[in-house]
Amino acid sequence: MLNSAHRIAEHHLSTVTEALLAPREADFSAYFTLPATFVWSKGLRFFKSKEQLDEAVDCLRTNYRKRQVTDVERKLEYASFVTGDLIVRCHRSEWRGSGGKKERPYSTVSVLRQNSEGWKACVSQFSDAMPISLTETENSLANETDGDNARSVLQTVLDNLSKSFLTRRFETYLDCLCPTLVAQSPSSSEIMTSTEDMNNRFQNVMRFMDIIDARDVVRVAKSAYQLSDDMIVGNFRSYILRGDKQLYPPHQGAIILVRMGEEWKMLSVLNGIDMKP
Repeated sequence: MLNSAHRIAEHHLSTVTEALLAPREADFSAYFTLPATFVWSKGLRFFKSKEQLDEAVDCLRTNYRKRQVTDVERKLEYASFVTGDLIVRCHRSEWRGSGGKKERPYSTVSVLRQNSEGWKACVSQFSDAMPISLTETENSLANETDGDNARSVLQTVLDNLSKSFLTRRFETYLDCLCPTLVAQSPSSSEIMTSTEDMNNRFQNVMRFMDIIDARDVVRVAKSAYQLSDDMIVGNFRSYILRGDKQLYPPHQGAIILVRMGEEWKMLSVLNGIDMKP
């Protein structure tokens, strides 16, 4: 019986992987909610219909064929309940092409939601760019009221995160976070489940800012979409400054927010580059 977050997440991951590599096309609405969202550091794409989801999955399958992928090894790194009907899952993927050659591994954070049909993924956040065009999606989001409202919520969270670093107040940082936080970069993923874990990450950021003598952190919400009453996904751009001088290359990122009670909290964040002093 699937009665734990790990078992539920593992079962979903293995069945989706099997369907992706199957010679015949599967019905992927069996594995994803509608609407659903894929998000990267540089953009997001959401699917309101089965046809849109099928198109995106077909792009993935086509990319597998072009790269002559024979196997996808996916390792579940972490899974836990966020609420009674939400699970956050982090896994690492590694493709094998012809001759057994391995492609560069990447991590994915997914949120699974339970509905009347079982557990399905509602959002997947990739640390590696996937072969799906984002242009049409970003243009459509710019013209939707939902996008404007979600972007406003995202900007508020981003501002509070920056404020916590500039004032060096861990309590402000903690107020922005879910009880579980997953932090991704191109080369790694970090899962934090305790106040101590989150404080360690906060202190690491403080040390980084001290080393480069940063005086300001500006994060700008670029796009956002409210996937449901309790979830927002979006993209942002970060600037680390001393006066007018950029101390670090501006970079883009992605974020998943979950409503906990009346507050929006950060469940997962993806930085598009590895930040090292």
